[in-house]
Parts: sequence; C-alpha cells; structure tokens
Amino acid sequence: MLKHILSSPVWFDDGIFLLLTVRRDVGVVEHRNKLIVDINEDSVDCLLIDYDKSKSVLFSMRHDIRKIRTSYRRIRMRIQEKEENPALRNRLLAKYGARERSRVEDRLKKITTLLAEIAREHNANLVRERLKDPKLNGKGKSKQLNYRLSTFSYRKFIEYIDYKFHERGLSVVEVDARKSSITCLVCGYSDRESRVDKETFKCRKRGFTFNA
Repeated sequence: MLKHILSSPVWFDDGIFLLLTVRRDVGVVEHRNKLIVDINEDSVDCLLIDYDKSKSVLFSMRHDIRKIRTSYRRIRMRIQEKEENPALRNRLLAKYGARERSRVEDRLKKITTLLAEIAREHNANLVRERLKDPKLNGKGKSKQLNYRLSTFSYRKFIEYIDYKFHERGLSVVEVDARKSSITCLVCGYSDRESRVDKETFKCRKRGFTFNA
C-alpha cells in the first residue's frame, strides 16, 4: 500500500517536469536467523547463523573503497600542487570529487544489496554495531587513523544497508561494539570468560562455540 507521494518541480529551459518520490509501508518481520556484519577498512566480515538448518557460515566480502579513496586523494593533491588557475583547479577538483563519490556509492550499493539478498534468502535479520561506537566515529584517535577510518563511508554504508533490509521486511539490531568480543552471537549473553583465547569463543550460558 502506498504511504504517500512527494513531488518536487524541476525546471528546464523548455518547461517544468514533476519529480515524484513514492514511499510505501513495508511490514518488518522478526526472524530468529541472524546476519552479523563487522565493518572493516577493506572488507565486510559476516556471520550467518541459520537456526532453521542448525548451521552457521562465516564469510568475508572484500572491497576496494579504500583504494579508490587513496587514488583520488593523490589526484586532488596533484591538482592542488600543479594547477595555478583557481577557477580551473576548482573545476577539476569538483569533477574528480564527483567521480570519487559515484564510484564509492556504487560499491556501497552493490555490497549492501548483496548482503540484503543473502539475508532475505535465509530469513535473517541484520545485526550490526551502533553508529555511535568509537570505531565508527573516530573520536579520540590519531590523525592518521582518522583518515584511514574516513576512507570507508561507515555512515553511508549503514544508511544503505538499513534501508535495504527494511525494504525487504527484515529488521535491524544494533549492538555495542565494545562488548562484541565477549558477547554470544546466539543468545546475547556477555561474559569475559566466554572468550577462551584470541581465536576461540565459547558461550558459558548456551555452549555455542565459534572460531574466528
């Protein structure tokens, strides 16, 4: 059922066109299967827990977003160093800035769409870190680390993946990243003693074992 329609007039030399944005309500259903994602600089690491089939699958989706950011950063630096004409310099910076944003957004949309489709096939809800976690906002970190964190658009990624999951009727669960290493992925129980060592986790409540 359509929720509502928003309209915005767009002006052209030979007339006016009406741009319509259609929004609709989608019922979000709680599923017990979970797709847990961990966002990193060069990959999105995922754990799919399928209770229906009593199995879990660990997989990683590599991406080149940091490489794209680094490449365009070098281009901008060369333009700023070599182009003395301010007007031309600004045009070039705007041109390559738009290309960079387009390429990054293309990667983000493809990654989040694929993850949402995997979740839909397995009736799995999304489990991700809270947006305010230090890992995502870079507070209190060094200048170099802040730049590395900024090469991946965490906020844009979360915006896209939340939208695509809700679009498919799947819910999104936020967790505290600071406790993720000691929290059971199955029942949510937190205990420092559940972390056996750096590679092994064993829930002291349910016995769920996971090897990283």
